[in-house]
Amino acid sequence: MPAQDEPAGAPDGASFSARGHVDTVAHSTLKGWAVRNDRQDIAATVELFIDDVRVGLAECKSYRTDLRDARIRGGFAGFEFPIPSAFLDGLPHRIHARVPGASDGHGLPGLAEFSDYDPTARRDHFQHYYRSAVLSTSFPGRSAEVLKRMGKLAIFCSYFEQPFFSAYHERMLESLRKSGYWILCVHSLAEDMPQPAAPRQADGYLVKKNHGYDFGSWLAGIHFLQEFLPGLEHMVLINDSVLGPFNDLAGLFGNMEADPADFWGLIDSFQTNYHLQSFCLGFKKRILQSSFFTSFCSSFSFSDDKGVVIQEGELSLTRKLTQQGFLPATAFKYEDVASHWVKKWRGELHGKKPDRNAAPDLARSRLLALIEDVEAGIPMNPTHLFWDSLIELGFPFIKRELLFKNPMNLPNLHLAKRLIASHSDYDLALIEHASRFFPVSRIYL
Repeated sequence: MPAQDEPAGAPDGASFSARGHVDTVAHSTLKGWAVRNDRQDIAATVELFIDDVRVGLAECKSYRTDLRDARIRGGFAGFEFPIPSAFLDGLPHRIHARVPGASDGHGLPGLAEFSDYDPTARRDHFQHYYRSAVLSTSFPGRSAEVLKRMGKLAIFCSYFEQPFFSAYHERMLESLRKSGYWILCVHSLAEDMPQPAAPRQADGYLVKKNHGYDFGSWLAGIHFLQEFLPGLEHMVLINDSVLGPFNDLAGLFGNMEADPADFWGLIDSFQTNYHLQSFCLGFKKRILQSSFFTSFCSSFSFSDDKGVVIQEGELSLTRKLTQQGFLPATAFKYEDVASHWVKKWRGELHGKKPDRNAAPDLARSRLLALIEDVEAGIPMNPTHLFWDSLIELGFPFIKRELLFKNPMNLPNLHLAKRLIASHSDYDLALIEHASRFFPVSRIYL
């Protein structure tokens, strides 16, 4: 078992030599041995690291016959260390072990990498996350019994540094309600902020600490209502990273609900690997009646590293579902939207300079370079680069990050207000209202 105290070492200023070996991982336990060469009467202590994260200390005093036969401290030099559940996900992890204070403490030889999966430990890991993260739950709107009758659940997750929900949040929730969904709002609380009152359109309300990003919120919501999942016909996971909807969601969602696929997204992407973008995802009965989400919850690390969450969440979800035989669908196909965008801007730029607020030559060059990249097959973020074509094709949202940060430095965002107004009755004041909820230096409109 892990040692509870710091290891006994040599006197101040002195050091000692040690030897040992990292043998194996069996039944979610790391096994090996180590001895101090200077003092056979003192058990060595090994310091253990997994993926450069210090996970604890292990005293080397377990009896092993192989060590006895090798005349290593009478056989009492073995250690066993239970691997923390966060690393029992079936993925490869690096091991480093050393004897603190040893002059040759660069590390023990032997096993350098392992992969192990323990569903029980992973389930316990998720239960611990849920218990430690969730602050409160309530049903301010329609009861959970109504959810049973409706058969359609939307889990909406949000995060902002304000003490109340924005009007743009209410617009989203109102559209979900009109589409026939029972709504659970999962809000991640910003540090030192009071809990906002539940939004008016929410039926269920779960407030949690800000861990695990959107997927952490969605999975917490799924766990909260897990007893209802097998009886549902449809479930939508959606977040507040988009502004809108610019048009009725009922028709769009209805079309996707009628599609024979088992799960769907609004648009797909080829960045890193093929996947459905995760800001809005739908799941149907065959998945909801399976053990998929139980397994997914158990294998998700709930990391606070955004890159890890994207890898374990958005980038792996489509692959894991299709590997289990579930069929995907998308409302707007990347290839179709990219083709529309290239044709639109080829025509706009052919033989003339586009009308720009500033630096028209630079804007023209930037757009032409992007067109060449798309035609060369370089995967792009479709909700950023193709934002205007998407709106023209009936896409109901625009990415908040695009308008508030413009990470691709696109030169045509000043057209957004006019384009949104010409394709919807969306109140543009909601964009300004939303900007007050997030760190924004300017709005690219």
